[in-house]
Amino acid sequence: MIAVSYLIAGTIEIALPLALGYLLIKRLNTSWKLWLIGAMMFLVSLVRLPLNNYLTQLVVSGEITNISFWLIYLIPSITSGLFEETARYLGIRYLIKNDSYRTGLTYGAGHGGIESIFLVGLNVLTIGIILLTNPESLGEMQLYSINSNPWYLPLVGAYERIMSMIIHFSLSIMVLETIRQKKIHYLLLAILVHSAINYLSVTAVGYSVLYAEMVVTGFAIGLAQWAYPRVRETLKA
Repeated sequence: MIAVSYLIAGTIEIALPLALGYLLIKRLNTSWKLWLIGAMMFLVSLVRLPLNNYLTQLVVSGEITNISFWLIYLIPSITSGLFEETARYLGIRYLIKNDSYRTGLTYGAGHGGIESIFLVGLNVLTIGIILLTNPESLGEMQLYSINSNPWYLPLVGAYERIMSMIIHFSLSIMVLETIRQKKIHYLLLAILVHSAINYLSVTAVGYSVLYAEMVVTGFAIGLAQWAYPRVRETLKA
């Protein structure tokens, strides 16, 4: 069951972003170029990872206190919001140079889609294949860790990717408003919201995976309610 769960989850996490991209491009008459720019700018934003490692090492190299644990979660949350939303802004403004909502939606599909495929889906699908074909290659401790989890846990991860896609669509529209209305506070708000989602969801995992998913779902619903009225006419076109 756990192997099948990994296979299904991995397939969803890879196929869904591509299917959404195809449907949006066809419906909005945009192009895969926009999707690929969104994907590329997400990958560019990963330059933050060495910075995260460096700052985390600084924190843990000193005396470990309650503030240390707080910073270990806070640092990657802030850098994720700062780097991803800045990359989103730069991609739309300087590479695409188009502030239509069609652009924002297609860009968001690429930005969130490559995250789902590259950081999650490929790994999950690979584990599922290995569990079915050659589980011994994972090592005793890793195999024990996987099998000790509930069989449905990978599917919970797939659900989280769906909520994350909604968040990426909405944040892309929020950043787009920075350009459309020439108001920088939309970009600052996107950075703040993104950082808050990461921080609150990661800290919630310490209590329960369910709490973490409730956090992500709550933000997805709230952001969708903010973004949908802006793009409703575009989607109906």
